[in-house]
Amino acid sequence: MSFLSKLFKSKNATQPEPIGPLNEEPPINPEETEKSNDDERLSKGKRWIGIDLDATLAYYDGWEGFDHIGKPIPEMVIRVKEWIAQGFEVRVFTARASHEKGIQPVKDWLKKHHLPEMEVTCTKDFDMIECWDDRGVQVVPNTGQPVLSARFGALPRAPLFGIEHRQKDADAMHEKQGTESPISKDPGDKAAD
Repeated sequence: MSFLSKLFKSKNATQPEPIGPLNEEPPINPEETEKSNDDERLSKGKRWIGIDLDATLAYYDGWEGFDHIGKPIPEMVIRVKEWIAQGFEVRVFTARASHEKGIQPVKDWLKKHHLPEMEVTCTKDFDMIECWDDRGVQVVPNTGQPVLSARFGALPRAPLFGIEHRQKDADAMHEKQGTESPISKDPGDKAAD
């Protein structure tokens, strides 16, 4: 059972009331339709994907100073390299960059682990199309409601490949069979093994 499935099945988890009927999509501002279509196409160029460092691109067990950065997380390294190979700009989007001592250790870490040189920033702008972060909660645009269902577009806009497709296929097959997908199992859940 995936982490989110466990969360929603737990007795203490609450889910906000739906905005409208369950089959109703959130309202779309017609003036935003063209912008939305641009986001869908992910026009390459000045648009960029933000990747958090600690606990997203690198393992993180707690703060030990600017010079301590954990080992790379292989799945994210593959994802970042693939996006860059496809022509997307990727930036390391980290709170470390909010301090003058924080940027150079990140650049050194990228080089040490044979990752492409990327901008290191803590600032988002209108060209950031997406942020991959262990602390973020996505909201349904213009509603204040957290995204708790894929029907509101919780899936990433950036191209998915490899493990994501295998996981999606395995989840669908296991859901159809009424069994648990081993790919979706929470890796921290030792009791399920």
